[in-house]
Order: sequence, then C-alpha cells, then structure tokens
Amino acid sequence: MALTAPTFDVDNIQGLADLTQDQATAVKVLFDKTGADTKTYIIALLAELAKTTAGSSASENLGSATIAGITGNTVYAQIADMLAVAQAAQAGTILPGVVEDTMLSDTAGQIKSYRVDKKFLDLRGVRYNG
Repeated sequence: MALTAPTFDVDNIQGLADLTQDQATAVKVLFDKTGADTKTYIIALLAELAKTTAGSSASENLGSATIAGITGNTVYAQIADMLAVAQAAQAGTILPGVVEDTMLSDTAGQIKSYRVDKKFLDLRGVRYNG
C-alpha cells in the first residue's frame, strides 16, 4: 500500500480560459476550492503518516534508497533488517559482509586481521599460519 495521492484537480486554475470579462468570481471560487481541497488532503496525509498499526504504518509505506548490506526498500523493512543484523551480532554471529576491514581498529587489544585462504593475514603485512 502506498501513501494516498491527491484526488482533487490540482490544475483547475490553469484550466481556466484566458482572462475574460466577469471571470473574477470564477477565479476566486477556484482559488478557494483549491485551498480547501489542499487543506483537506494535507490533514488526511498527516493522519496517514501518523499511523503505527502493523501492516499500514507510515514506515511501511515510505520508500527508502538502497543501503549497502541492508535489505528492503521501505523505512520499516530496512530498520527490521538492521535490527536482525544487530541481534545476530549480539548473539555472537556476524553476518558475512556486515563488518568490513575498514570498520576495525588498530587500537591495542583489538584484532585487525582477516582470513585469507585458511591463513590470517595481518594488515601490517605479517602472516600467521592458521
């Protein structure tokens, strides 16, 4: 389900014929109608964006750009995937591709090496047999 699009005529003023005599009333009526229609739509859209019910919440209907390493194309799906990754890490499981070498540190007490062909290659160039 996507967010509701406006259903009122957004081009009603542009649709008027070129200015002719006695058209001021028609223009005022259309300006007033456009303002009222826009207000009604914005109030309904804000209510839709405030929804928190599973299956129809705003986050399930808001598209989101691709994030490397995270699945989903809505805000809700991406947050759910990030939660799954965090829970797996908390349980001691690091999913492939989640932790990149550049995320690790050379600070004392922290390991900065990765496995290559059954050997651990220290990034400072020292090889260890594994």
